[in-house]
Amino acid sequence: MASSSSSWIPHLETFVNPDNSPDQQAASLDAIASLLHGGQLTIQVVVSDMEIYLTTTDNAVRARGILLLAEILFRLKTKPLEDSTIHSLTFFFTSRLADWPSLRGAVIGCLALLKRKRNVGLVSSDDAKKLIQSYMENLQVQALAQQDRMLCLELLECLLDAYADAVSSLGDDLVYGVCAAIDEEKDPRCLLLAFHIVELLVQLFPDADGPLASCAEDLFDIISRYFPISFSPPPNDSLGITREDLSRALLGAFMSSPLFAPFSIPLLLEKLSSSLRMAKVDSLKYLGKCTIAYGVDAVSSHTTAIWDSLKNEILTAARPLSIAVASDGFADNAVVEEALTCLTECVLACHKGKDTGVLLELLLQDEKLEGIIRFVISDVSAKVVPSKTELGLQVQALGRLLSAAAKSSLASCFIVSQRFLPQLLDAMGVPLDQGPGPDYASNDMSTANCFVTVGALYICDQIVQANRILAEGLVSQPHVRLDPSSGSSSLSLLRHLANPLTIAFVSAIPTHNGSDCQKSLLTTKNEIMHLGVAGLQALASFPGSFSPLTEEQYKKILLFLMSVLLKRHEHKFLWEHALGALVQIGISLEKFNDSARALVFVDVVITELLSQLSSLELSLPILLKLKAITSISCSSSAAVTQVLHGFRRVISGFFFSGICKK
Repeated sequence: MASSSSSWIPHLETFVNPDNSPDQQAASLDAIASLLHGGQLTIQVVVSDMEIYLTTTDNAVRARGILLLAEILFRLKTKPLEDSTIHSLTFFFTSRLADWPSLRGAVIGCLALLKRKRNVGLVSSDDAKKLIQSYMENLQVQALAQQDRMLCLELLECLLDAYADAVSSLGDDLVYGVCAAIDEEKDPRCLLLAFHIVELLVQLFPDADGPLASCAEDLFDIISRYFPISFSPPPNDSLGITREDLSRALLGAFMSSPLFAPFSIPLLLEKLSSSLRMAKVDSLKYLGKCTIAYGVDAVSSHTTAIWDSLKNEILTAARPLSIAVASDGFADNAVVEEALTCLTECVLACHKGKDTGVLLELLLQDEKLEGIIRFVISDVSAKVVPSKTELGLQVQALGRLLSAAAKSSLASCFIVSQRFLPQLLDAMGVPLDQGPGPDYASNDMSTANCFVTVGALYICDQIVQANRILAEGLVSQPHVRLDPSSGSSSLSLLRHLANPLTIAFVSAIPTHNGSDCQKSLLTTKNEIMHLGVAGLQALASFPGSFSPLTEEQYKKILLFLMSVLLKRHEHKFLWEHALGALVQIGISLEKFNDSARALVFVDVVITELLSQLSSLELSLPILLKLKAITSISCSSSAAVTQVLHGFRRVISGFFFSGICKK
């Protein structure tokens, strides 16, 4: 071992001399660290030789000396140290938190010690408690420069995270100290730390009668000033911090405690009145996530206000679906989309036990929604009301609203399905007591009931889609909240209604050439056909074990869609939608590894298309045959294999029959 007279002293002097360049100082630090790691120098010798630099009254030299010792400890985080050494160093750096000129080195030294792993020696709980006490007594974080504030916040974060039991004894003083440390912070790097510190503090004092309870409003007032986050990185920014990063961190702080509910929910609902789309989208995003985090007890007193606000956003802002992006970076319908997501989360949050849930109950009893439903199922309306009219858009909004509420949980899905599907099917004249299988003969709807059909079909389709999404959750998303008893009822209900639903969707699709619709009603007729195809696709895309269809019903839907492909190619809109539905059904088979129904799909769809390809029958043009078979072959690896084998057989048959040139 080298003694204090060894060659490391010049490196020490180089570092503490403020006149030397940063590169020279860094090189000297590297050299000292190398000696320590190599065993030519010990930390005890370093501390002993540095005594004059650590205690001098020269502020500049003392600050450099303390900073050197701190940086050395950072380089030794993985090197084992004796407990007594760690205790002495922790005591030294803790005491230096009161030394304003040397503060940066003191904080870095504390961090270096606190971040050590158990196998190389840890700071004791008693020493950590003394450290946090010194921190609270001596540090005025917001009076410091940015780099020093960030170090101080990092130190506070480390104490709250790794030494929670030790620092919790400070109680109210710790809460007040955190508030003071983060209040009025503006730097984005420091804000990320500040928001996480709030989360850690809340985890430390979760009880409603704990130290945080009396200060919850003050703490929330501090973080609420940043909502909504308005931040644009400067040009050539090297930090890589985005508005989304800050917003995500602030959301974590908002949702960290139900003690914030009395303050956060009114704020978020108030911000929905903003003219800025960003503020509205963020408010809805925060509202949904916070209600789930807070739980039904904390949210119950706000449910009426939440429902009224969400209903207003979804119904009054109803517009045709769009993916257009505005200048503020949000899609045209971003607010409505976020409101629907928020509704799903809020219905889930307000569901408790086997009850309907207070928010879903408000939805089911809402007079405005009941009025729209009455219009949809009423015989009063005899004229066509296109979907792009205000009333048509209200019906679309209602369908999406019911779907959003239904897919929050299987219990909610059962309630919504049971409430609306039977009466909508009845309004379309579909008997609910169908036999073993639907009759897929031509059953085109009359134009007199065109609006009723569009509205009822759309809502039925949306509710079926919600059931499908939840069924997929049973298979691929274990974290989805499930109620087994309600789940079996929901699936049982849809199985009971599978034939009537299939009849309704099939009836929307004319299977013969020509139509009794006037030319002016073509758009509405296309909408009806689109909904019919979409409904059939949804029914046939459930995971096999949770499908509402028997194998025979599934096969009949495939046969019907194939009949559209083979007989209705002159109707491009309908043909393209039927092909797209078959592709998506094939994709669902691959997604859920449904081998039993894959065999049915191959037999009904792929085999028939290959047969058509090899046939000289030209009722379906050869280019459309090729388009259909190649599109469907891309739906799954099994389909690709079948199609490749089929192509070989077809080509061989052409050569064998001598008609290849034809």
